[in-house]
Amino acid sequence: MESELFEKIGGITLNYTYYPGEDLYSDGDVEDQLLEIARTCPREEYNRMITERKSWPVLYHFSQIRENIVSWLPITKEHKVLEIGSGCGALTGILAEMAGSVTCVELSRKRSQINAYKNREYSNVEIQVGNFQDIEPNLACGDGYDFITLIGVFEYAREYMGGQDPYVEMLRKTARHLKPGGQIVIAIENRIGLKYWSGFAEDHVRTYFEGLEGYPHTTHVRTFSRPGLCEVIRRAGDFQTEFYYPFPDYKFPMAVYSDEYLPRRGEAGEDFPNYDQERILSFSEGRVLDTLIEDGLLPQFANSFLVLLRSQAQEEPSDREKVIFAKYSNDRAAGFSIRTDILQDSKGNRAVQKVPMHPAAKNHLENLCRWQERLDTVCKARGFAMNRGRSLGDGGIRLEYIQGETLEERLDALLDLGQEEEAVSRLKAFVEQVREMAQEPFEMTERFVQVFGRPSFPREEKSMAVTDIDFICRNVILGHPSTVIDYEWCFDFPIPVSYLVYRILHYYIYGKGSRAVLEKYQLFSWAGLTGEEISIYEEMERAFQQYINRAHVPLHEMFEGFGGGRLSLRDMIEHERYYISNHVFQVFFDRGDGFSEADSRLIPMENGVVKGEIDLPEHVAGLRLDPGMDPGICRILKLQFVCEGGRELPAKYQANGHCLEPDAIYFACQDPQILIQEMQEGAVKLLVSLEMYPADAYVMEKFLKKIREQETAVENCRRQIRRMENTKVWKAYRAYRELRERNK
Repeated sequence: MESELFEKIGGITLNYTYYPGEDLYSDGDVEDQLLEIARTCPREEYNRMITERKSWPVLYHFSQIRENIVSWLPITKEHKVLEIGSGCGALTGILAEMAGSVTCVELSRKRSQINAYKNREYSNVEIQVGNFQDIEPNLACGDGYDFITLIGVFEYAREYMGGQDPYVEMLRKTARHLKPGGQIVIAIENRIGLKYWSGFAEDHVRTYFEGLEGYPHTTHVRTFSRPGLCEVIRRAGDFQTEFYYPFPDYKFPMAVYSDEYLPRRGEAGEDFPNYDQERILSFSEGRVLDTLIEDGLLPQFANSFLVLLRSQAQEEPSDREKVIFAKYSNDRAAGFSIRTDILQDSKGNRAVQKVPMHPAAKNHLENLCRWQERLDTVCKARGFAMNRGRSLGDGGIRLEYIQGETLEERLDALLDLGQEEEAVSRLKAFVEQVREMAQEPFEMTERFVQVFGRPSFPREEKSMAVTDIDFICRNVILGHPSTVIDYEWCFDFPIPVSYLVYRILHYYIYGKGSRAVLEKYQLFSWAGLTGEEISIYEEMERAFQQYINRAHVPLHEMFEGFGGGRLSLRDMIEHERYYISNHVFQVFFDRGDGFSEADSRLIPMENGVVKGEIDLPEHVAGLRLDPGMDPGICRILKLQFVCEGGRELPAKYQANGHCLEPDAIYFACQDPQILIQEMQEGAVKLLVSLEMYPADAYVMEKFLKKIREQETAVENCRRQIRRMENTKVWKAYRAYRELRERNK
């Protein structure tokens, strides 16, 4: 009996003491696929498996990016962790690697087995399988847990807690198992997150606007706005609360911000990726993010929250440094996988720390101190200083925190003020400063080929003794001197300085949609970069990205293979307008007071064609015919009044378009209109037969060709007449006509 209550998979123990005997929820057959991957596929092959399968569940449960939500937390081998709702183990492995021990609570047996197979190399994990309410009273961990995680779990408290206030009850029960000074970690979607306004369906029920409208059709799940979540926490107990903001969300975070360190303009990204379901793209999320950042509203509209709860009774150590910002660069080859933290102490002093996310990346970081010394020599003469750093001895490095405005921010501010010329001038000056650093002739080496390929340059190039290829606008803090803050990608072999110029211009101009105004200044041409050279540098950039990623496929490169997809709201509106334009013909009646929507009639069109008769009310002084909403070409085949007695008379009309030929009008404007202001006495009907074509290039060419043919025919007649006027026959005929006129 005892053996039936426990199962051992690798080093992990599964405890079935409180398992109800069957899984009360399941995602179906997909869980069998996940179990097979966990059993047979080694961890280093997960990225390849995700790329091949192109399956949202495989991505969600096996991507290492999931771990970013907790890997920055100050969890050490001295700590015990309780993971509530561990699922298929997306976070269990990183917690086991960081902590002394991990206790998991998970309702599903199959998901627990997936977790165990996936993380079987760890021996410090126990998975208790069953309902949290059944397991919770019997959790035993000495004086409690240092960290308790509720990652993607808290929103389901109503499902497994019951009661009148399940979310408050969930926190109270969880807090009972917290060690003095320990923390509860909650990750949850923001009910009013920006992504839901811009066109994402609600994450849990996959219907649009469900959370924004207060979950009118949903009972089993709830997310919260920041004030709503704060109120739940307030009712649950006396907690010290810290809010963090994972971007783009807590599922696949590449950066984690805090109230002490919020993103700057342009820093939080452009449009949010979606891998699991279709979405509408209503507006530029990057531009709206900038607006929220400027107005101090980002904490209210972040897509997700990560909240740390600590008992108010426990004061923080005065010498404690906490992470106020974490940025991940781990969606690439293991040898370059790192995290950059900004730390702050109780006095507000800050420092930057870079840590390896994989043992293979230690050498990459240790090289930075060496690059700093060598770059100093190159940069000092041109008015630049390097951000100073020192090795921490464990593969990480610590750098000074430099406060100030970046060159990118200064240029963006100038563009916002409409000072394009000044922005261009400053950008050019920076390019020239960088170009002047190159004093040595470029010579291609084998190390260059390993990183950038073997391009063929059309002219001689200059290079530097050591090159920081990330010497771009966002990495320069303005000052006297200006400081270079990121020199991760340095190389001590020759690299053409024109490639650096290309990167400066490319990553600034195309890094944000609002900078497209700079394209008219042709800065690449000003910098002397030809189309051929730009193609070469683009190929070098692709080779460099391949060097960084090796066999690893980054998440952003997988997007097209997944079933999410984006529907542009602007395109949908234009499509609807086009549909209406080609399917609705509107007639307005003027009874002496002008035209109005209230006194109009809609007539269906089939593929831009309308044919029928319109009954005319009494006392109509005029008619307006709207054959669509967009520019186009209208062929009028019939427009006639039917009078009493059946007599048909043509209707005289005017139009806000240009006549191409007797029965064709080109409308270059929105809202084409045909006006009939002379009504026939006794008219009772209007017979209409017309065709409306979109003003696309094909149709325009068709009609312009007719016009040219007509003009050519007229010119040919004129030419024939001129030839005839020079013949003897014509001259004799003209003399004969003149003689007859005189004799009359």
